[in-house]
Amino acid sequence: MSFEAGNGANSDPEGGTCRKPRPTRYYPLGTEIRRKRWTDSSKKRVNSAAVSPASRRRLTYVALALSTIGIGLFVHLRGSMLSPVSRDILGDALWAAMIVWLISARIPNARPWTRYGVAYAVCALVETSQALHTARLDALRATTIGHLVLGSGFDPRDFLAYALGVVGAALLDVGLVARRANQRVS
Repeated sequence: MSFEAGNGANSDPEGGTCRKPRPTRYYPLGTEIRRKRWTDSSKKRVNSAAVSPASRRRLTYVALALSTIGIGLFVHLRGSMLSPVSRDILGDALWAAMIVWLISARIPNARPWTRYGVAYAVCALVETSQALHTARLDALRATTIGHLVLGSGFDPRDFLAYALGVVGAALLDVGLVARRANQRVS
C-alpha cells in the first residue's frame, strides 16, 4: 500500500482513501506536551495551561533579579546618604541576592539550599578572583560594567556581606514559596 499523493496512489483496495500517517515526533526529556483547550463559543485558546510552573518561577526570579539590579544601581549611584562602609556592604549583599535570583532562574527546580549554596560559591569565587591582578582583568574592572560585576579589590569583609545577601534572598524566597503554597490551597 502506498501513501504517496498522486493518481489514486493513496487509495486502498476497497476503494476508500488512506490517510497519510502522521510522522512520529520525539520530544526532549522533560518537555511537557499540552493539548490546546478551546472554548466552545469563541474558539480562542484558554490560557490556563500556557505557562508551566517552572516557567512561572523563572519569570518570578528574573523579575526579582531586575528589581535587585535597580535597587543596587540606586544604592551605587545615589546612596550618598549612607556611609561608605554601609553602602559597600549593602551593595555586596544586593549583588549576592541578585546572584541567588539568577541562579534560581537558571535552575528553578533545584533544591533551594542547592541554589543558595551555588550562589554563595559564585560570589566567593568572584571575590577570591579579585586578589588576582592581570593587565586584562584590571582593564576590564576599570569599566563600569566590569566594576559592577567583578568588583575591584579583595576585601574579606565582603564574604560576610555575601552571606547576608544570600540569607536575605533565601528568606524572601521561602516567604514566596509559602505564599504560593497558600494560594494553591485557597
